[in-house]
Amino acid sequence: GTIGKRLSGLEVLNERNNQLSLSESIVRYFCRGLSVLFISGYFTPLISKNSQCLHDLLAKTKVVQRTTATLLI
Repeated sequence: GTIGKRLSGLEVLNERNNQLSLSESIVRYFCRGLSVLFISGYFTPLISKNSQCLHDLLAKTKVVQRTTATLLI
């Protein structure tokens, strides 16, 4: 995840609740471009079942609150 997510205590997981692999991260990154292109992609959390943005739905990922502390190393 990004530094901002780490500072916020958030992390991105795949649909199996594991950390993303490099390939999953790349897919999510490029799917994020679709959310930017279709600005409405950032409004999908308002209507999606699990409050996911368009890029998370397409990449089959989710952003969750981290349950353990992680150092910024």
